[in-house]
Amino acid sequence: MASGKIVEKFGIYFDEIGLNKTYGRMFGLFMITREPISMGRLVTELQISKSTASVEIRRLLVMGYIEKVLIPEERADFYQLKKDIWVTHFLQKMQMIKRLQSIVKEVPIEELEVFKSLQEMGDYCDFMEIELKNLADKYVRNIKKEAFGSYIEEGSEGQPFVVEWIRLPALSEAFYEKMQELKGLGIETFREIEIDFLKAYPRAVEEDKSLSLFSGLTDQKLEEAMDAKLDKIFSTHPKDLSSEWQSAMKGVYYYVVTLREQKSGKIQGFITFMGGGFVPKGEFKITVLAVDRNARKRGIASLLIKALRKIGINYKKLVASTRPSNRVAITAYEKWGFCADMEATKNSPAHFVSGHWIHLARYE
Repeated sequence: MASGKIVEKFGIYFDEIGLNKTYGRMFGLFMITREPISMGRLVTELQISKSTASVEIRRLLVMGYIEKVLIPEERADFYQLKKDIWVTHFLQKMQMIKRLQSIVKEVPIEELEVFKSLQEMGDYCDFMEIELKNLADKYVRNIKKEAFGSYIEEGSEGQPFVVEWIRLPALSEAFYEKMQELKGLGIETFREIEIDFLKAYPRAVEEDKSLSLFSGLTDQKLEEAMDAKLDKIFSTHPKDLSSEWQSAMKGVYYYVVTLREQKSGKIQGFITFMGGGFVPKGEFKITVLAVDRNARKRGIASLLIKALRKIGINYKKLVASTRPSNRVAITAYEKWGFCADMEATKNSPAHFVSGHWIHLARYE
């Protein structure tokens, strides 16, 4: 079938289900085109006005089907089909269900007994949330050959938590977006750790070039500068990494695990396990472990550490690194069975300045 006919078929389909035909034709064009598409090309190939193209592009962006891309030396805006749009489709359906659930949850129980239709809707939403999650999990496992899932854990005070996990390639758009979702908590955690380290080891600003920008700053300026540095770390897009870093990170993936309160749905902590690529086979490295400061001493960090085993991932060695001033973390790691990792201390990359880090490992 010619590409033009495919585009028209999409237009007809979207028109039949009550959506805009032009929206459907534009979606179809993105579906059959590998390279990024400019606004000008959309106008020309679909024979539509620039204003119409602009409206439909915004709709596709909001729906999460396409993304804007930057092309060097090109002044025009370019767009391309977003990766994993069908996973996004599942997530959108689940979000719609959750919005309906929120309406029911606001109705007192005694009133639900009167409004039977609302009660039935609540039961339907509860059922569909579970089924959609199972379907999405099955799709990713069997079709995409990727992995994600969830399970329930109990905190030290008996409170239930939902643990959600997903495996993502390090250089993927999906991993970048996940870090954007979690960076607020990550920055809050590492700001405290890094500032405590600089105060405990004032010579660090002279011994590590990456820390020189913090030299002589007042407490307020230090915090602002630290937030800016951490934001850059969490917010650097894979495409903006140097060619050396992109080469080094090929084949690397992460298990990103988040822990939410079951009742409120608020994220209380998350952890990232790095594997693949340059990481030795059978080994994983904890790159981020963050817990909300208002949720500490509730067993959350321990639950996150156990997550890799809980989701069925076998490993021989689990590695973690932290600042020597972070005694709380070091004590906790030792409690969890970690010990000094002399191999990592000896062979750590150049950006891990000697004496500025403690390397720990747990062997299984």
